[in-house]
Amino acid sequence: MSLTSIIITFQPELSSVEPLLLACQSNGNSVIVVDNGSENAKELAEVCQSFERVNLIYLDANFGIAEAQNIAIKHLQIDDDELVVFFDQDSSIGHDYLNQVEETYQKLERNYGRALVLGPSFYNRVSKFEYPVIKLNKLGLRQKILPSQFAHPTEASCIISSGMTVKNDTLKQVGLMEESLFIDYVDTEWCLRARKLGYPILVDPSLVMEHEIGTNNLKLLRWRVPVHSAARRYYRIRNSFFLFNYSHVPKLTSLREIVFSIVHQVFLVIFTEEKIGHFKSLIRGVRDGLFYKRSKPRQSKTPT
Repeated sequence: MSLTSIIITFQPELSSVEPLLLACQSNGNSVIVVDNGSENAKELAEVCQSFERVNLIYLDANFGIAEAQNIAIKHLQIDDDELVVFFDQDSSIGHDYLNQVEETYQKLERNYGRALVLGPSFYNRVSKFEYPVIKLNKLGLRQKILPSQFAHPTEASCIISSGMTVKNDTLKQVGLMEESLFIDYVDTEWCLRARKLGYPILVDPSLVMEHEIGTNNLKLLRWRVPVHSAARRYYRIRNSFFLFNYSHVPKLTSLREIVFSIVHQVFLVIFTEEKIGHFKSLIRGVRDGLFYKRSKPRQSKTPT
């Protein structure tokens, strides 16, 4: 079974990208890197050129993660059984991680008797935070389960794209990522679409990746609030409204995301230094979300 890793980059720290490329192209695996118009694209190209099986696609602007992923997907081989693993530029995996992924996927596919979607568990070593697995009931209400609470793979409703493993044929059947979302909720929307079509989504606690959401965190009582830039928060707020337009996304789930994204943003306006920027993102995000204002398409070019 062949395996290809897809890595999306934007202003990447090359010191993080190089070890990720090394781990991804081990054992003859291929890697597709799509760069969203980074200022250090030339340096990134030099790093990619030092590996034999890494294909770099350079975009002349920030297309967003969804469109960048779709561009990479369209460059995949025609083999339907090919495994595809998605990564962020700051993903950190061990040298043998992809071998474990392949073995786990094949075992679960035999057990379930069909193709599926596989994700790892995530842990923040600095904050000692374990990211919960999210399950939705029929009404769309959330249940959080910590990976440390189960010994075997467990079903989830949605997983983040970093570390997500699917077959090429699954991508063809479910469809491409929703480009109008640009970045936030891209993985959520796609996973819920896959579940609607009957694909199991599983998280294996034995597959562990280090991960961090946001550049910092606010601690308010028992809540942990990730801090993103005001520009990023705009998409989070706007897209929470967009979720209402998808029949496969439960309405209660959409409503929860709207409420939480707005409350989250109010916290950022009050407690962070970027108050004006976060306030503007709140107003623009709500306005564009209500009127379903989509991003404009962009053009790409090859590396220079």
